[in-house]
Amino acid sequence: MTSPLDSRPTFRRGSQSSNIDYIFASPSLHSQSSDPSIDFIEQSWTDHALLSISLKMCSSTQGPGLWRMNPNLFKNHAFVDRLTQQLERFASSLPPSLTDPQVHWEFLKTSVQQTAKSFGRRHVQWRAQQLRLLQRKRNRILREHMNHDMLPLLLEIIERQIGALQ
Repeated sequence: MTSPLDSRPTFRRGSQSSNIDYIFASPSLHSQSSDPSIDFIEQSWTDHALLSISLKMCSSTQGPGLWRMNPNLFKNHAFVDRLTQQLERFASSLPPSLTDPQVHWEFLKTSVQQTAKSFGRRHVQWRAQQLRLLQRKRNRILREHMNHDMLPLLLEIIERQIGALQ
């Protein structure tokens, strides 16, 4: 697949960079693809960029499945604070007439799930938006400073910010 992004480097090691990575697709798949992008990935993970496209495929019906909370949410202080507040509200709102521990447990799981899903959606949206902005900024730096001596320093700063969010 060819894209207007072709001139951007997809590989970098030290101060050397080149365009060596590609996405190959059959003509039938090419017609279902859109939104090509080249995104920086934290250098400690790889010296290649992430090449991606969106594919419009036929949809299939699938149920919601089993929900599991992302344990990494507990690393986020804002989530821990919100969950703590929600659990305090939950504990104070339980009616004294409700004595069945199984019913308590089901209500508690529902409360935690709603809190985690709500927070997770907003956090994922914020993180994705920040990554998009930083990737755009990195691409602009590559375009505007490709032949400047400052390019490695400028890239180091922006790539550190991207890596912190990945």
